[in-house]
Amino acid sequence: MADQEPIALLLLQKCAQVEAAAGLVTAVRALHGPSRTAPIVLLTEAEAKTDPKSSSVDAAIPIHCPADHAARELERWRPVSLEPTRRIAGILGPGPIAGMIERLGVRLEAAMGMLAQERIDQGEAHRLAGLCGTLGFAQAHAAWLDLSLGEATSLAEARRTTRLTLAAIARGL
Repeated sequence: MADQEPIALLLLQKCAQVEAAAGLVTAVRALHGPSRTAPIVLLTEAEAKTDPKSSSVDAAIPIHCPADHAARELERWRPVSLEPTRRIAGILGPGPIAGMIERLGVRLEAAMGMLAQERIDQGEAHRLAGLCGTLGFAQAHAAWLDLSLGEATSLAEARRTTRLTLAAIARGL
């Protein structure tokens, strides 16, 4: 079922059963198919930042924050549209674009590791910006372009847009 109806977003509430939540995160990431790339957001008791070096979740939202704040934070995790990519595939043909998208996915997976270590190769960031832009992933393009220009404050945005782009790529054209 995970391959037919991919998970768009997984929300976890931080609780005493940390091992159970960690097990669920591990299980989702081990899936074969699109659901393994779904963003994972943790609902926490207090304001918290996710540490990309030690966290397998993509974001944290305080459970007691105002509803409009929570809604804005969740909106940031809306799945990326594949419509621009489909238009490009319509012009150039699905074969060449599918190969480019597959290779971009491999590079973005590696880039997630680079982001987790807060180690940025500006040349690779520039190449990723170009590929993301060429294939219609505008948000990821902008985040990687900022990183390529030395904007270290863009790390969180690059993580977010890369996770969303990976999820879109996994859903396929």
